[in-house]
Amino acid sequence: MKQIYKASLALLVGMTLAGCSKSEEVTRAGEINLAGCEVPAGTKRSEAEAIQCEPDKAQEAAKSGQDEPWKQEEPSITPDAEVIDAAIAEAAKQADGATEYKEARKQVEGDLTGDFKPDVVVMYTLEGQGGGNGAGTNLAAFLREPAGQLHLIATTSVAGLGMVVKDIVIKDASVHLTLLMQVPDDPDCCPSIEEPAQYVLHGGKWMQVQDRS
Repeated sequence: MKQIYKASLALLVGMTLAGCSKSEEVTRAGEINLAGCEVPAGTKRSEAEAIQCEPDKAQEAAKSGQDEPWKQEEPSITPDAEVIDAAIAEAAKQADGATEYKEARKQVEGDLTGDFKPDVVVMYTLEGQGGGNGAGTNLAAFLREPAGQLHLIATTSVAGLGMVVKDIVIKDASVHLTLLMQVPDDPDCCPSIEEPAQYVLHGGKWMQVQDRS
């Protein structure tokens, strides 16, 4: 009787092991073979390893360590002309309805701060302030940021009634102006005496200094 029992037990264990081995011979849902491909459930393992597919590009890059570096989007830069026009338009608005006499605008580039970047100096004239006939000439400094963007930093009045700015030059981080001054014999439109003037930026503001040129 014991021998029959042992034989039955051995047969039962064998059948159990055989069933386990058979269940391991086929794939389960979601399995990936050595080629990196997902194989259908219920596929024999010998056949599953033979399945080929196109590797996922992201996985392939991760395996090779050649992930594309993250690129920071470069900030957009407003063109110089738009920055300058907007600043002068705002100045005219603040000047009690004045308008710019655009034919008189002068513009030069040069380094104003010693950082070797091309800053911009603009001389512009506003007329008709408060509905009158007067006009005034202003000097505006636009500095260049490291990324290249231009922005207004300072403005000052340099000429008024009976004065005209003839020339403007940037030299050694200073702005050199040639002014025409009116004398008694000159007509209102045409001052004739030249007078030099020099301006530098100091603390974010224009400062007039003695011209040594």
